[in-house]
Amino acid sequence: MSLENLHTHTWRCGHASGDVEDYCEAALKRGFGVLGFSDHTPLPEGRWPRIRMSLNSYPDYIRRVELAKKNFAPLKVYLGLEGEWDPAFKEFYDNEILKGGHLDYFIGAVHFFPFHGDWLYLEEASSAAHLAAYAAQAAETLASGYFNLLAHPDAFLAGYRRWDDNARSCAKDILDAAKACGTVLEINGNGYRKRRQRGLRSYEIFYPHKAFWEMAVRRGVPVSISSDAHAPEELDDGLEACRRLAADLEAKTVTAADMLK
Repeated sequence: MSLENLHTHTWRCGHASGDVEDYCEAALKRGFGVLGFSDHTPLPEGRWPRIRMSLNSYPDYIRRVELAKKNFAPLKVYLGLEGEWDPAFKEFYDNEILKGGHLDYFIGAVHFFPFHGDWLYLEEASSAAHLAAYAAQAAETLASGYFNLLAHPDAFLAGYRRWDDNARSCAKDILDAAKACGTVLEINGNGYRKRRQRGLRSYEIFYPHKAFWEMAVRRGVPVSISSDAHAPEELDDGLEACRRLAADLEAKTVTAADMLK
C-alpha cells in the first residue's frame, strides 16, 4: 500500500519550510500515493499570526495546490487546512475560508484553549483545571461540525507530562466527544520528532501516548495517521511508528479515501 499524509505545512505558516511543489516532489520520490496540504488557516483579526498563514497568502495557497493536483499525477493531492475553533470564527470561516468550496477537508486542532478569560498554549497545561478546559475546547471543536478530523488530541501531554487520573479524565472527555460526533482522531507523527528533538527518554510521557490510544480503541474511535510534516524531508518521518502503534492496538484506521469520498 502506498504512503499517504494529510497533515502537511508550507512556509506560509511561519514555522515550516518548503512550498507545495517541494512536498509533491518529495512525496513521489518516497512512494506516496496521497498528499494532503493542511497549512494553518488564517484567522480573523490576525489572531496568533506567528504560527499561521495570513489571509493575503490564502489565494496563492489555493492556486498552488490546485495546480499540483494537475501537475503531479499519479500523486493524489488534496487541499485542506488546519484550524482552531472559537464560535467567534464561524462567520469568518463561512465567508472567507470556506467560500468557493475549494477545500477538500478541514482539520481541527487545539493548540490554544480558553482559561479564565485568556487563551493558553497547550504546553502550558499543568493542572487538572487546565486539562478540563483543554478537553472542553476539544469537545467544542468536535461538536462545531466544521472538521473532518481532530489533530493530535493527546498533545495536552506535551505540557502535562503525567498519565494520572486527571489525564485519563481529559482523554475520556475528548474520546467521548469524538465518539458522539463520529469524528476521526489523528495519531500524529510530529510528537515522535519532538520527542527526539527534546532528548526525551522512552519512559517519559509525551504524545502519541499509548494509554490514550488504548482508550480510543476500547471506545471504537477511528484513527487517521499523518506525519504533520513541517519540511519536505519530514513527510514520512514518524509514519512508521504511528502505523506500528495503531497495528499493535488493532485500531480502526481510516484512509484519506475513507474520509474524503
